[in-house]
Amino acid sequence: MVPVDSRVPSAATAGYADDSTTIAGVSFASVLAVQNADDVKQIDEKDSDDAILAKNQKLGLTFALLEGGAWQFAKQMLDRFPEFYAVNASRSIALSIADLLERSTDDFYQEKSRFALGDTGTFNLSSSLAQTHSLEI
Repeated sequence: MVPVDSRVPSAATAGYADDSTTIAGVSFASVLAVQNADDVKQIDEKDSDDAILAKNQKLGLTFALLEGGAWQFAKQMLDRFPEFYAVNASRSIALSIADLLERSTDDFYQEKSRFALGDTGTFNLSSSLAQTHSLEI
């Protein structure tokens, strides 16, 4: 038989919950207070993103170019930043890039899905993808 060392806690004192113990409930008021605190943090994050775009003119200009769809000029600005700086500094810039990608691929998707369904009236086989859908990334 192995002797029990007093320095080693037993299973009951090591953090294992006893099945007969009850878990205390959380009041609605405390949950509401935590939720309200999280809501304030989210509002502050939006304000801080707007403040970042207002303080950093290069980021603000990049955001405006992306919102306007001027990818070539926005890419020139993005290339001047350290890698991934703009999308890490501003959530709005990251979302604008995602929206621009969605808009640029949507026309292509609609064209190809119509062709796959047999509606070839609007599809021109002589047009190439590079000519009609070029972002020049």
